[in-house]
Amino acid sequence: MAINSVNNWTFSETTLKDIEAAEFVGSRAVILAAGPANLSDIEGSVTDLDPIAVIQEQALTQARPLIQIGEIGSNGRYFIRDRGSGTMTLSRIVFKGRSLLNVLYQNTNHYSPDDSIHTPGTQSDWPAFKNGNDWDQFWLNLDANIFEYPFGLYYALTTVKPSSAGVKHVSEYYFEGCYLDAHNISLGQGSNIIAEGCRLQWTRIKPISAFVHIPSNEP
Repeated sequence: MAINSVNNWTFSETTLKDIEAAEFVGSRAVILAAGPANLSDIEGSVTDLDPIAVIQEQALTQARPLIQIGEIGSNGRYFIRDRGSGTMTLSRIVFKGRSLLNVLYQNTNHYSPDDSIHTPGTQSDWPAFKNGNDWDQFWLNLDANIFEYPFGLYYALTTVKPSSAGVKHVSEYYFEGCYLDAHNISLGQGSNIIAEGCRLQWTRIKPISAFVHIPSNEP
């Protein structure tokens, strides 16, 4: 039984909140999808975006420093909020298909495989090279000009248990104006799989209200 007041608290007999197993959020109930730099650039709904598959790790860190000042004539302290900033890191398995850098820019307004691309060892507008007549899907050169442009990232957390309206989303956000500032690939002598990772920063985070509805009968 959950308590409704501190006066009813007995640690051996009560809980602080009634939570069902289906109400917890796990990593299987989180989705990320890349898109255009701004939420307003999405036509239709975010369901048109391509999800980013086989992500192994995702971490988000935010900071908004406090500036402390004093004054002559008292021991008083004043606090001023500085501007907030944040970073997100993603780790993803490499497979036959679009690489992590490629998929992040797939839905931007600046993606066009018909534009000029570079050969290994040179810089150009595109971070990949042609292999015969095939458009190479593995992007590696973070110095390519395409990364001068921003992209967007859709981020949603869900639960198994739907609400009374049939919506399972706990929270939905869109990270606008994202830029990459780091990329890495890690492997070892005995690696059966290869992981690549990246770090990004964003201009703003926008909450999405009732943008996507998931049917309550979805597993």
